[in-house]
Amino acid sequence: MQSGLTLQARRVFDEMPQRNIVSWTSAISGYTRNGKPDQALALFFLMLNSGFYPNEFGFGSLLRACVEARQFKTGHQLHGLIEKSGLGLNVFVGSALIVLYSRSMYLAKACRVLNRMEAGDTFAWTSMIVGYSNGGFSLEALELFSQMIESEVRPSEFTFTSVLKACASMEAVKLGSQAHGYAIKLGFEDNYAVRVSLADLYAKCGDMLKALILYDRAPHVDVVLCTVIIGGYAQIGDSDKSMEIFVEMLNLGLLPNAFTLASMIVACSNSHRAHGPAIHGHAIKSNCDSILHVEGALVHMYAKMGKMEDACRVFKNMMHKDDVSCSSILTGFSRNGYDADAIEFYCKLHRSGVKPDAFSLASVISSCAKLSDHVYGRQHHAQVMKHGHVSDTFVAGTLVDMYAKSGFIEEARQIFDDVPVRDRVLWSAMVDGYAEHGMGKKALRVFDDMIEGSVLIDQQGTI
Repeated sequence: MQSGLTLQARRVFDEMPQRNIVSWTSAISGYTRNGKPDQALALFFLMLNSGFYPNEFGFGSLLRACVEARQFKTGHQLHGLIEKSGLGLNVFVGSALIVLYSRSMYLAKACRVLNRMEAGDTFAWTSMIVGYSNGGFSLEALELFSQMIESEVRPSEFTFTSVLKACASMEAVKLGSQAHGYAIKLGFEDNYAVRVSLADLYAKCGDMLKALILYDRAPHVDVVLCTVIIGGYAQIGDSDKSMEIFVEMLNLGLLPNAFTLASMIVACSNSHRAHGPAIHGHAIKSNCDSILHVEGALVHMYAKMGKMEDACRVFKNMMHKDDVSCSSILTGFSRNGYDADAIEFYCKLHRSGVKPDAFSLASVISSCAKLSDHVYGRQHHAQVMKHGHVSDTFVAGTLVDMYAKSGFIEEARQIFDDVPVRDRVLWSAMVDGYAEHGMGKKALRVFDDMIEGSVLIDQQGTI
């Protein structure tokens, strides 16, 4: 049974005149190890009907089978049998329970299991940290890691990768650097998985110098590490370096995955726009063009390039049109002078029940301003108030601009006065509004107030 359950092995098992706990456990473990969790669970029920109860190893395999088969409810029921069997404090069983509860997002129960265990081992602690990190509870993952160290439990490479993932999600580069130092102390400096996680941390926090050092010193590189570096450079707007690493990756014979291509599309949105269609071609060739985050990046790139026909073509073919892609289309229409299309598109989104974000509302109000369409502008103002974006300085700036250009300067001033914290764009919108209507003294008064408030003026500021 140790090499896995073949049909012949199962036949031998079925023909055994007498079975004991060892043979039942071996059969269940064999199914679980060979990726057949449903068969493992089916065999468990036969085991119960035969009058046998699993031992700690059997329960461990069954809990793993529940996770792999996503039969979480069955796993929760197994926990009751485990407690009745007196194995609730067993480290092996406890670790499997933590994995079950963390994968099914019952993190509080997973934590209770860890706290009850007689002596949590590395696997148990790490399983809990992985659960927190993957569930988006990054702070809790870092707090538990600190407790793990205080309890003198040695972390594994999987512990460090999850801790570094949590640091990256919080952009906590200082805590990540401390974890980096501890990883070096424990001899994980050359572990490839840890190296990739460290590079990802530094890249997401904008420290590309440290990320590139890890990349350059790697004994070998794969598509994951290359993608991390490409994405990091794309995030800080250094498209040249993204393109350099991408070409280097292709020269090494590495095939880009969906994340690589999405990052390269973002890079092409910033510059190297002529290469955008070629990257799109790579996505089609790799069958990645219908993956959501690749589609979203393509919509954003074409909209930013002003190629609204291409942007709309990709958007139309999307199976799931997410809020980000909708916002990209709307912003693309507005920024590229298709203001009537922007208003029409927004109305379609509103009728379909999509809740607009602040950026979408600002874009459609900007289009109303350029068309001096105060009727639609007032309707969208109502949407701003309904969805709680009235104090957003970016939205307020477009409202001030819209009312001012439509000749409703008093309404513009009312919105301006109601915003508690004003940025340069909002101040400039108010100054421009007065200036456009020949109210020079009021424009200068607002301008003086802006200077007294130490608001910075760019080279295109209005005087």
